[in-house]
Amino acid sequence: MTKTLIVDGNSLLQLGFHGLKNFQDNKENLGAVFYFLNTIKKLILEYNFDKVVVAWDGEKNYESRRKVYPQYKIKRAEKRLSSEKMESLYSQKLRVQQYLEEIFIRQCIAKGIIKEIV
Repeated sequence: MTKTLIVDGNSLLQLGFHGLKNFQDNKENLGAVFYFLNTIKKLILEYNFDKVVVAWDGEKNYESRRKVYPQYKIKRAEKRLSSEKMESLYSQKLRVQQYLEEIFIRQCIAKGIIKEIV
C-alpha cells in the first residue's frame, strides 16, 4: 500500500513566510522556502511516506468558498501585505515550486475545489 502525503502548499508556505520573517540570505527572505522544504522532509522521514503531492490554490480560490459562506476571510482585506512583501512571498513560492519539481514531488493547482451546496 502506498502512503501518500497531501500538502496544502499555500498554507504551509504562509506559515513559513510569517513564522520565519528574519531568515535571510543576502537581504532576501527565505523563511518560507526553508520552512516548507524542511517540514516536508521531516514528515517524510517521520512517517515513511512513499509519495508526496502538493496542492496549490488557484487564482481567486476564495470565491467558491464565499458562495457557501459570505464572511469567509472577509477581514483579511484589511491585513493585505505590502507590495514588497507580496513580491517576496511570490518569489519564494516560485522557488519552492521549482525545487519540488527537481526532487520529483508532484504538484497541482486546485481551482474552485468546494462545490456549491445544493
